[in-house]
Amino acid sequence: MKTERLVFSFLRLSFITLCCVLAPAFSFAKPHNPEERRIVSLAPSTTEWIVALGLEERLQGITDQCDFPPQIRNKPKMGSYLRASVERIFAARATDVVVADALPEVMRRRFEKSGVRVHVFAPQRLDDFPMRIRELGNALGAPHAAEQWSGKFRLAIEGARRDFANPKRASRRALMFVSVDPVFVVGHTQWLSDVFRLSGFENAFSDPRVTDAFPRLSFEVLAKLNADIWFGFGSGENLGGSQQAKLAEMGRRISRSVKPEIRILSADLFQRPGPRLLDAMAQLKGDSL
Repeated sequence: MKTERLVFSFLRLSFITLCCVLAPAFSFAKPHNPEERRIVSLAPSTTEWIVALGLEERLQGITDQCDFPPQIRNKPKMGSYLRASVERIFAARATDVVVADALPEVMRRRFEKSGVRVHVFAPQRLDDFPMRIRELGNALGAPHAAEQWSGKFRLAIEGARRDFANPKRASRRALMFVSVDPVFVVGHTQWLSDVFRLSGFENAFSDPRVTDAFPRLSFEVLAKLNADIWFGFGSGENLGGSQQAKLAEMGRRISRSVKPEIRILSADLFQRPGPRLLDAMAQLKGDSL
């Protein structure tokens, strides 16, 4: 399930480490200009950024889960998001690899030894996005496009702060479920929590002692959290119908007279730290006003 990949993405690191040991040795010359770059993306979100930065022609490989924009779906596959193939990356003669997680040191050294540059796009908070976009664009030779996207995010964040700056305006308390069985929610230190907060939804799980990006909650803890609305994330035509049913069942088990409202949002739109996050913010703003 796509939503659980955010919680269990650390598995990808161990799989890739194993693949790295088996990878053959290749050596490539570093390109002198952006036109010579051969970019491989190892996450759906970074694929979206590479295309948004105008580098689609330089994109030589993606993961099995990369599906947006539609025209990139026929690009060579480097394996799954959780288990990328280092052998395929070398065979693609990659000069640049863009990832959404920090790579194991042994794998990073293998890439660097072969002349392959590694770029990590992993903003922790929403305010990090403008700077991280600029850094990625500069690293890949697309500074002008990066500056434009950085400005769009900066304006969106500043605009959201102005819209919801009134201290008398009541925010709706919300829980954001990235997994239902077991229950994992969006923590208050994660960028997606910032997206909801700046859109008028207060994170109902804000225990300062818990700094995990995606805390796991027992039903007992969940039942004590006073949330007005539960957000789940789904994909496909049914948009998380099974998850909505599970959330509804948990809601019925809570001994409160007013049960939380349940809404299912697009996982691709909300859980990927890509360009479409601006669309997600606009959608939430419309719902909360």
